[in-house]
Amino acid sequence: MSNDDILLYLKRKLQENGKISGFIIDQDDSGPSSSVVANRFGGLINAYKLIGYTPEIDYSFLTINKMLRLKNEELIKEIERKLIEIDVSVNDKKLVKVNKSLTFSIVVSRCRSKGNDKYQWLVRLERSLNTDFNIVVRMNSLNTKPVDYFILPSLENFEKELKIKEQNTMLFELYRFENIDFFLNMLKPTFMEAS
Repeated sequence: MSNDDILLYLKRKLQENGKISGFIIDQDDSGPSSSVVANRFGGLINAYKLIGYTPEIDYSFLTINKMLRLKNEELIKEIERKLIEIDVSVNDKKLVKVNKSLTFSIVVSRCRSKGNDKYQWLVRLERSLNTDFNIVVRMNSLNTKPVDYFILPSLENFEKELKIKEQNTMLFELYRFENIDFFLNMLKPTFMEAS
């Protein structure tokens, strides 16, 4: 089927059902599968836009998540650049391994509105990476830039899923930093004279 044929098919399904979804598309053997539609148009949401349909569910989080994945890559590159400036070598990409010994991961946490001008950040720590530290980057309310950083050592027993609020307990706030320069400066090699 051509792209135009698929869009006509989607319009017909929309008229028949009053709405459209991946499930509705996949129930009909006379047309393409939802995965074909998604691959052809770069996602189901893009195909829906082309036929003038707005889903009932707000899928804006998909765009935010895609943007945050890109931001995560940018942050890792920035940290790698800063580490190289202080003569620290980086050995891995997903898990940052410094000088073949110290490891940390970077978790970008998107800001979620809870209504009444209250916000929350949900963090899922990847325990399988077995890191020495997890650096949680808390994004602003527009999810465009970092607000602050939580540097969480693996020695502490944090929940696998953290809910960070605007105001946290004093003990948890001890791990919060305005930037990660302090952490990176601790990694800077220093030379000491043996006595």
